[in-house]
Amino acid sequence: MSQYKPKKRSSSFSDQELLDVLVSLSKRLKKDKITMADLEKYTDFNRGLYKRRFGTWNETIIKAGLNPSKLISVTDEQILGDLQIIHNSLGRLPTKEEYNDKGTFSSALIQRRFGGFHKAYEKLDAFVNKFGEKELLKYSKPTLGKLKPLQPKKKREVLGEPIKFREMLNAPINELGVVLLFGLVAKDLGFIIDGVKQGFPDCIARRRMGNTRKYQQVSIEFEFESKNFKQHKHNPNECDIIVCWKHNWAGCPSDIEVIELEEEIKALNP
Repeated sequence: MSQYKPKKRSSSFSDQELLDVLVSLSKRLKKDKITMADLEKYTDFNRGLYKRRFGTWNETIIKAGLNPSKLISVTDEQILGDLQIIHNSLGRLPTKEEYNDKGTFSSALIQRRFGGFHKAYEKLDAFVNKFGEKELLKYSKPTLGKLKPLQPKKKREVLGEPIKFREMLNAPINELGVVLLFGLVAKDLGFIIDGVKQGFPDCIARRRMGNTRKYQQVSIEFEFESKNFKQHKHNPNECDIIVCWKHNWAGCPSDIEVIELEEEIKALNP
């Protein structure tokens, strides 16, 4: 019958239990700076509950024994600008509870800074009447710690041509792609892989001998293009097979077999 037992309400947790949630989350995420977004993403609690219990998020983090992302120079204008944003989103002045749920700071900070919400609203009204709403919104975002330089947009990935072969949508563009594709077709080509390792040769496998039940051990080197074997200065005497995407080594020794996957997959069930 335990499946019908109602969950414990958030408000019924003790202060210590709430702080322990942050400590556990810190260990789980392996970082000592937990954000409000982390809290709401990975737990069933919200920032409003913590603000009502402990004040600002930084104060909460410190009480939990973690490292805060310290706010620098939080001015009256920044707090009033944040109040203005919440006002605009609601179409009215927020209650303490609403501000704790949606605001950047906490009702506790507003209480300490202005002596209460009523006086904060008076300050907000006076500022807007004197300078205008647009001027106040310039202060709405506090400065967090040391400003980091803007990072360039994420580099766009380069993909191979579409092949839609089994679990691989695009053709390999490097040696790792060749390794992955070979793993998808090794059985079709009669191979059992004993192991893939660092260093030359890349792979030790067994290959079925014709229609028999016998297997012969072979050494395999993976290359994106077969000519890379020569460029990498590998010893041909220590390798039986080159597995590549493209075979373009005109001077490949005759005693080294080359398996060109670009051609092999054309004959296999996609």
